[in-house]
Amino acid sequence: MRAPGLATDAFARATISEERREAGFTVVETPSRRNFWFGNCLILDVAPAPAEYDRWLDRHAEIFAGTGVQRRVVQWEASGERRDPPRPVRAGIEFEVSTVFVSDATPAPAPRDDVAIRELAGDDDWSRVAELERNDSKDQPPGFLEFYAWRTHMLRLDTERGRARLFGAFTDDGELAALAGAYACDGWIRLTTPITAGAYRRRGLFSALFACSVREARGRFPAARIVVVAQADSAPERLYRSLGFEAHGYQYALVE
Repeated sequence: MRAPGLATDAFARATISEERREAGFTVVETPSRRNFWFGNCLILDVAPAPAEYDRWLDRHAEIFAGTGVQRRVVQWEASGERRDPPRPVRAGIEFEVSTVFVSDATPAPAPRDDVAIRELAGDDDWSRVAELERNDSKDQPPGFLEFYAWRTHMLRLDTERGRARLFGAFTDDGELAALAGAYACDGWIRLTTPITAGAYRRRGLFSALFACSVREARGRFPAARIVVVAQADSAPERLYRSLGFEAHGYQYALVE
C-alpha cells in the first residue's frame, strides 16, 4: 500500500509533467526539463526486491533513451512503519529515503510584529522571490539557481491558475524573509518546499507561513488532509514532527 506522498507529488507537478501507465509502474516525463530527476522517473507499484534494482534502472534507461535524461531515477512508496529495504551494493547508486507526513490540524497563525505575512501578488513580490532564491542557492551545486528559477516560474503559473497559494513573510523595508505555500485539491493539501533567508532562520517564520497556507486551503477544501514529504533523518523531518505531523509512510528512490 502507498502513502499519499507520490499521489500528491503528481498533483503538484501536473502542470509541467506527463504520466503514462505501464504494466506495474508509471512513467513520469517532463519534456521541458530533462535534468529534473524526479520529473523523469519510474514509479513502481510495489517495492522491488534488491535483486531487481539493476533491472529497473536498465528499464529506465530503455524508456528514456535519446531524450537527454542524464540520471536514472526509480521510486516507490510504502505506508506504515519504516522498514528500509537493503541498500544497493553496487557503487554509483544513491539510495534516498523520505518520510511522508500527514496531519489533520488547522493551526492558528500567531500574531507577528516583526514581519507582515501575506499572499504573494504581482511582479514585485515574485522578483523578491527570485532574490531570496539567489541568496539561498549560493552554497548549492552549479545550476541550482537556474533550476530554482524554473521551478518558481511553474509555481507562479499554478498560483495564477488557482492550484496553489504562496505566502511570504515581509520585513518593514519590503525584504522577503521567508516563503512557503501549498497546493490544494479536494482531499489533500500538499505543502511546498519552504525557503527562509539565513538571517531569519529559527524565528518561527515557517510555522506562521504554514498556518496561513493551511487556513487558506481549508477555506476551499475543509476536509482535506495536509501532506508533506521530508528527507528522512533531517532537520525538516524533525521540524514536522515537532508541529504534530505523523509519519504515514516512506518514499524510496534509486538514483544513478
